[in-house]
Amino acid sequence: MDQEKSFNNPAFGEELNKFLNVMLKHEFPGKDKLIKQLNNLRIKKIEEDAGFKAFVFEVVDQNLLDYEGIPYPAIDMLVSSDSHYETEFLLHWGECVKELEIFNVAGEDYLELENFENIQFYNFDENKYE
Repeated sequence: MDQEKSFNNPAFGEELNKFLNVMLKHEFPGKDKLIKQLNNLRIKKIEEDAGFKAFVFEVVDQNLLDYEGIPYPAIDMLVSSDSHYETEFLLHWGECVKELEIFNVAGEDYLELENFENIQFYNFDENKYE
């Protein structure tokens, strides 16, 4: 995404916007609608544990809320580098749950995205990462 078209929700902060920009490079059904809905969110809380971080969202304007036609989960991104275990970025979007979970299978702290050499997205139609 170029700078003009980058996703940026001021309520999310630099780190979360950076993660979402990488995830939103992926094409999927309902992407434009999801972007509109992401702009109608703010962070409710951040949960952290060893190798796990979750950004839990709340809706700003309930009148603009529309999750119909957006896949659940919306995006499943797997990233890895030569020196670290895989980290999964899972954007849940549905009627009851709206959050981005980041999970590292080895319990490591997740890394800055610049350090990842391999990014794959889950193809829900074919049940595999590509």
